[in-house]
Amino acid sequence: MATTYCPECNKTHYPLMCYFKPRKPLHKIGPTAKKWIDTRKEWVKNNPPDISGYWYCTYCGVPLAYSSLTLDHIKARSRRPDLRYDHSNLAPSCQQCNQQKGSKDVEEFYQIKDTFLRS
Repeated sequence: MATTYCPECNKTHYPLMCYFKPRKPLHKIGPTAKKWIDTRKEWVKNNPPDISGYWYCTYCGVPLAYSSLTLDHIKARSRRPDLRYDHSNLAPSCQQCNQQKGSKDVEEFYQIKDTFLRS
């Protein structure tokens, strides 16, 4: 492969080696993802952690640091899409409880969890 003149850095090098060439972003954030990120930031701002610096999982009570905090929709997004970005419909939860709950409402999740704990 021959070296060529690079208009970005005014040097001659292999075409793919220029570090000054503007690059396309690897992943674009869509409007839905941006709105969710903004909603999460606003929720964290309006619901600060307790004095110890932790939030607590609504379902099992495990302490959650900011890095492990997931926000769960109390009323499932699949059933109530109009409440997707509503702060009153969000609750802190751990990853395990959030995955177990899935698209169930809170009442259904507690019924299943109680049945599982009794067994």
